[in-house]
Amino acid sequence: MKGNLDGVISCVHHNTRPAATISWFMRDGTHDIPLNSTTNQTLSADLITFSVTSEMAIGQILLLVNMQSLVLLVCKSHNPYSVVQESDSKVLLDISQNDPFEKQPDLPEDPVYAIQNQDLVLECPLTIAVEDSIVLWMAKSLETKNSGYLIYSAYGVVPSMDTDEQVSLDKSGDLVISQVGLQHEGQYACVHSTVNNTKSFLQRVEVIVQPTPSKVLVEGCKLFQPCSFYITETKTITCKVNGVHPEMELKIKALSTNLAVINTEVSTYEDEGLFYTSIYGDVIVVDDSCQENGTIICQALGPAAYIFKSDVHITISSHREKCPQISDAPLPADKAVWISPYYIIILTITVASLICIVLLPIIVHIKHRRNRRHLDQLDSRVFDVEKKLDDSKKDNYELKERLAKQEEGHQKLLKINNDMEQYSRRNNLRIFGMKEDPNENTMDVFVKLAKEKLKLELNTDFIDRCHRLGRSTPGHILDPY
Repeated sequence: MKGNLDGVISCVHHNTRPAATISWFMRDGTHDIPLNSTTNQTLSADLITFSVTSEMAIGQILLLVNMQSLVLLVCKSHNPYSVVQESDSKVLLDISQNDPFEKQPDLPEDPVYAIQNQDLVLECPLTIAVEDSIVLWMAKSLETKNSGYLIYSAYGVVPSMDTDEQVSLDKSGDLVISQVGLQHEGQYACVHSTVNNTKSFLQRVEVIVQPTPSKVLVEGCKLFQPCSFYITETKTITCKVNGVHPEMELKIKALSTNLAVINTEVSTYEDEGLFYTSIYGDVIVVDDSCQENGTIICQALGPAAYIFKSDVHITISSHREKCPQISDAPLPADKAVWISPYYIIILTITVASLICIVLLPIIVHIKHRRNRRHLDQLDSRVFDVEKKLDDSKKDNYELKERLAKQEEGHQKLLKINNDMEQYSRRNNLRIFGMKEDPNENTMDVFVKLAKEKLKLELNTDFIDRCHRLGRSTPGHILDPY
């Protein structure tokens, strides 16, 4: 909590009898330094127990610390007659005058990228061991600009806090965020405080969410099959990326000299932190080209590009009507040409080489398309398996959470039951040294004892129950009541 140097901090212990003794201490490693405080006790509403309040002025802490801005305070309660004789409560007090996010407004240029539903570890560069210092983690949302305390470690001990259950600390003081979500995106500050110094380290976290499905989509093409179009003059191509974070840049460009992409237009909208981006472009055939096929590419650029299939190649087929054609008319008789057999051999070898040169890329392209189809199918299966695995992890986490809550409720019920049993015994009386007789009536024995020894006029209407404790042994002296 943030400490106002002019304010006070209070500690209250309710429903104790007799009244508990409360004291304030400042913990310095393994030592507890006592602090001055004022105590006040009041009678509780049940008119039986007491409530004790101890107030301590925060300003006196400045006399005990040097350059330390994080102080661990301990409120100890002592009651020798209670079931739990000793108890304490701890609070981490931040007495610094500056917000670490305002003190260092310049964030690192390169953020820490975290993939959704995976674990993230943020390192805190410590110069002194965790056991000899206090480590506090704070978070600040990039949208709301509000900062808050997350979790802390005081001299190697991590107390339980009512914060995000996905946040924890490891033995090195590093922050561990399990199952990262968009809500964890923002700035994080690690404040490291010792007796002689206090430093803070800032990091910026950006969460990456892969699109659904995890690839660039092309309108008019099937999801896991090669994409191709036939055009005569022009064709409008639309590429999309759905539900990705952070926002990505989409580009569409021609990879072949016989094609060109013009009139490109990009549209983007956001829904619950996820971005949906589309790009439109007109593909045209270059007039002075005689190629029949060409390729264009739709490509997504951004931090999330490396976790999904961020590009797609599109085959464009066109006509060749505008290419010059070779005439099939025979040469005139006066233009007849004699061709040497050597030229025929060379021509045959050249044609065969050209055929090999042409066929080889086609065969490679066919195999490439077949391999690409298999890879797309494998990508789909891997995506399904990863989704099922994420769902299983989520179900396992929810079951662990329910079990922890049930265990906590069980412990509370045990404590309440123990308190009720102790409270119910306040009117019980136990008598020692009474000889046991066969077939005795313990109620009559006690009434006779009260009249003869205690001079009390009692009858059985005053007693709810009366019995001996332990195994019945006539003639022995046991604890009867």
